[in-house]
Amino acid sequence: MFCGRRLCLLAALCIGLTSSFAFAQSSSSAPIALPATTGLSASNTDNKGEQWATTAYGDWILRCKASPTAGGKKTCEIVQQLLSNNVIIAEIAFGSVAASSKPSAEVNMVVVLPNNVLVTEPVQASPDENDKTPLKLPFKRCLPSGCFASLPLSPELLSRWKQSNHRGRIAFMNGSNQDVALPFSCRGLSDALEAMAKS
Repeated sequence: MFCGRRLCLLAALCIGLTSSFAFAQSSSSAPIALPATTGLSASNTDNKGEQWATTAYGDWILRCKASPTAGGKKTCEIVQQLLSNNVIIAEIAFGSVAASSKPSAEVNMVVVLPNNVLVTEPVQASPDENDKTPLKLPFKRCLPSGCFASLPLSPELLSRWKQSNHRGRIAFMNGSNQDVALPFSCRGLSDALEAMAKS
């Protein structure tokens, strides 16, 4: 299951979270490093030694592996990591967990942030940074690797995200009760979601 998996956030980032996010917050046009290679496939091994087949779609990476508990059906996720100064400051993902009893997997949106966040307030996420009605993702748990907020997406919500070609935004509060907003790219998201649905 996707919420228990890794996000390798440096301990130094958690200590210096306020200053790192102040930079991201003060300039909405500040560059965020994103994956940029399109159409490349590879095979990655996770921390359990399991093989994930990966394909890039614009600024998103689709990763899939066979699920032994679902009759060989695939478990897939689409991931975008946000970096500042080559340090991961957030991870946004869409995941589908295969189940042998269901003809199609439910899609969940997951945002992973460092531990120094205010978990009593949900993460707000929107496919358009000017959107006034963002999704609200409640935090589910915090692990040493980060804090996980997630929300299942209805077909209508998923369609809204597929249609976006704008710059998206996630917003949350850090441990010092400061509002933080980070931009992300929607480039390739529609194609990645379509590919995940067919996987």
